[in-house]
Amino acid sequence: MSMIPGSFFEVLRHHREWKHESTTVEMKGNAASEAAAAKLFGRFMTLCTCFGVAQGSILATITYTTTFTNQSIGSYCVGFFFGTFTIFSFSCADLVVTTLGSLRTFQVSFIFLLLYEILLWISCHLHNTYSSLGSTVITLSILGNVLAGIGFSLLCTSEAVFYQQTSKIYALLRGLSTEQVNDTFGGVFTMIYVPLEMLLKQAASLLIYLATKSNDDDDDDSLLLDDGTISLSGDD
Repeated sequence: MSMIPGSFFEVLRHHREWKHESTTVEMKGNAASEAAAAKLFGRFMTLCTCFGVAQGSILATITYTTTFTNQSIGSYCVGFFFGTFTIFSFSCADLVVTTLGSLRTFQVSFIFLLLYEILLWISCHLHNTYSSLGSTVITLSILGNVLAGIGFSLLCTSEAVFYQQTSKIYALLRGLSTEQVNDTFGGVFTMIYVPLEMLLKQAASLLIYLATKSNDDDDDDSLLLDDGTISLSGDD
């Protein structure tokens, strides 16, 4: 009988030690989950920023293609961009995202969009400098807009998949419902993406206005110089 109280208190002591250890492990697990959730949310905000900058820049560039070149080339560019974007989105974008993963596809899309900007800059330079290279300008412009359509398709598709994956993992880490996280992430995405796109479009408009105004001022100075030369010649 004397062994029973001792055994009882021994079991109670082990139970208390186990409960303390399990609480400590649970606290460490919660801290790790909070840290992982915070890191994931930071990556999500970075993605929203990159998406806003990329989409705002591309749409602004596409909009002003006619201004950079002419009406004919601009029409070709817009048609090939949106045509390629639509066809690739319905046919190949999901397969590429499944093969490469959403994050890597997102990175690849930026390469395509960067190539588009380079080709567009070259074609605009050739158009404004060498009027005899009209076919080369059209070829480079079309090629660039096909690449832009593919890149923009990959950008939008990978962003949607990454958004879905991130919201599910974040909900799991924080112990929240996926619907609640989707609502919160949707608000954060809108607050970051929409102002960035609007800001970049306004910046593009301002830069084009300043460049046009500078060219007009140069033309006016040249005209005044010519008028002055003519009047001096008339006096002599």
